[in-house]
Amino acid sequence: MDFILASSSKNRQKLLHELGYDFEIKIPDYAEIINPDLRPHEQVLEFAKGKALSAWNIEMKSPLIGLDSMIHFEGKSLGKPKSKAEAQNMIENFKGKWQEVITGVCVFFPGGDTQSFYEISKVKFRADISETELNDFLDTKIWEGKCGGYSVLSSGIKLIESIEGDFYNIIGIPILKLNQALRSR
Repeated sequence: MDFILASSSKNRQKLLHELGYDFEIKIPDYAEIINPDLRPHEQVLEFAKGKALSAWNIEMKSPLIGLDSMIHFEGKSLGKPKSKAEAQNMIENFKGKWQEVITGVCVFFPGGDTQSFYEISKVKFRADISETELNDFLDTKIWEGKCGGYSVLSSGIKLIESIEGDFYNIIGIPILKLNQALRSR
């Protein structure tokens, strides 16, 4: 086994399986409560650590990975929309604009060492998203449980004009930095 994943995200699990990782899933028992005094990268690091700690067992023989992502848009941190109307509002506001997808990672290694880091990727939405396109997308319910109300692993990619940075980070795993961290031990 390569590691233990403290995440309930189906997108993360699917991606890691497709990339050939062998891992066990431990669903974290952690309540994400936003601290308005933290900057976005500090907040995702705090959440990633909290998720990892909630799944940690001193007897673990493999690294344990906690992750958290959020959208930073026009000075605000956005999470998952709670309704279709909220998802629609988010995407309407994203039209023609850049946002940052920030993912925090905390890796607990056997023996107690930890390594934490974050990655920022940028996403620009198309300015010309039609009402029909948006409604068709929202009707798929892909927005449910997705940070920012979309997924680039689905028809949500059609809403995107441009991406800068680690594509996998937009899915919720900065895979290049994660590989470096896992190889460092």
